[in-house]
Amino acid sequence: ESVAGPLHVTVITAGAARLRDEALPWPEKAAIAGPARVLPHEMPGITVSTLDIEPRKGADSALTWPILEELLATPGNTIAGLRAGRRYEQVLRPLALTAPEAPDLPQGAVWVITGGFGGIGLTLAEELIRRSDARIALIARTPLPPRTEWAALRDAAHDPRAGRIRAVERLEALGGQVHVAAGDVCNIDDMRASLDEIRNTLGPIHGVIHAAGHIDDAPLMAKTTSAVDAVLAPKVHGLRVLDTLLPDGAVKVMVLFSSTSTLTAPAGQVDYVAANEYLNAFARSRAGGKTRVLALNWGIWADVGMAAEAMAARLGQTPALPATPVDLPLLEEAGFDAAHNRRFTARLTTDQWVLDEHRTKDGRAILPGTGILELVAEALRGQGETDAFEIRDLVFFRALEVDSPREIRLTLARTDEGYAIELRSEAELRGRRGFALNAQARLLLGPRPVPDTLDIDAISTRCTKDM
Repeated sequence: ESVAGPLHVTVITAGAARLRDEALPWPEKAAIAGPARVLPHEMPGITVSTLDIEPRKGADSALTWPILEELLATPGNTIAGLRAGRRYEQVLRPLALTAPEAPDLPQGAVWVITGGFGGIGLTLAEELIRRSDARIALIARTPLPPRTEWAALRDAAHDPRAGRIRAVERLEALGGQVHVAAGDVCNIDDMRASLDEIRNTLGPIHGVIHAAGHIDDAPLMAKTTSAVDAVLAPKVHGLRVLDTLLPDGAVKVMVLFSSTSTLTAPAGQVDYVAANEYLNAFARSRAGGKTRVLALNWGIWADVGMAAEAMAARLGQTPALPATPVDLPLLEEAGFDAAHNRRFTARLTTDQWVLDEHRTKDGRAILPGTGILELVAEALRGQGETDAFEIRDLVFFRALEVDSPREIRLTLARTDEGYAIELRSEAELRGRRGFALNAQARLLLGPRPVPDTLDIDAISTRCTKDM
């Protein structure tokens, strides 16, 4: 529903922020930062301010006027706290860097790394081995096969285990002792078993590096509950599991990999900002404890990390596996992306009827929405799917214009219900070639129920070459 004029939202929390050395009783409340900070970047005309008050029992009339004053203030995107009648507002100022304190890295200590096969996890594992002969335990959701099978899998192009095997062998070549423990960081039984296995194999655990995470950029209004939960789960639920199994004093240090997105709040990352701000708040809530808990707000690492990997994918830098020609009207080759999802590619030209017959007033050729549906149908045929299918949550992000030959990539990522579909087209930004997202959708396979009534708006006319 449209809103007439600017809209301001004031969010009031209690115990979600920490001022100086006070206690932070409920770090989970800090996740409100996700929608509060990202919403103004996604929806022009909306401003959001947050005000944290002291947790108190019962009504407190002393808060009435300060809260009213906050509600009636000039709208803006502010972060503030109310303590003993005084208002404190968060501002960012430049800070001179001082010489870093040397980290405490005992020789031969055992470090557990969640998200161990991610770029950040492997980079840290390598540094810990080089600097302190650390014994490393990598937590992964799926186990590696027995070592007797590694030689046959090491160079397998289509097997995701190959890269992990090579990573472990690279760490061991540095002189490190590496143990891979299978377990879902969000499953307390898995993690309890994994931690016991690590203690029995490597010895007492010195430190934990929580680098597990997932990123899935999309506008707030296009987010689904399952997509949001997939982003929150490894960071939020995973940390709660670790906190339960490793209470204060169980290990010497716990390092949480958060993100600078908690400050920049980029559009499309409402869940990612919420998850990382929880990590920051959790570290503040554990200040002064027996276990030293650090939250590190990193930006995009050079060549590693989820953000760097996502950026590389957007820029077309993700290495793809070899493609083979396919006999389809609009698609030319089929291969796999780096995540082993099926990828179809083609070069569109204005000579093709599907573009030449769909031009704007100024003569630009544009692939119509029904043309995208045709690409999806062809990709399914090329994948060998013959069942009926249903397309849901189809979102068009940008028009696919063609004035000179333009490469497209259509990816089918397998899901429990069918496929997640993405269509990207060749683009260039600041001199760098990449692939911009044009459309995405969910595809459900199998016989679909026939509705009692027909909704004409829901019927898509499938393009054919004979049109």
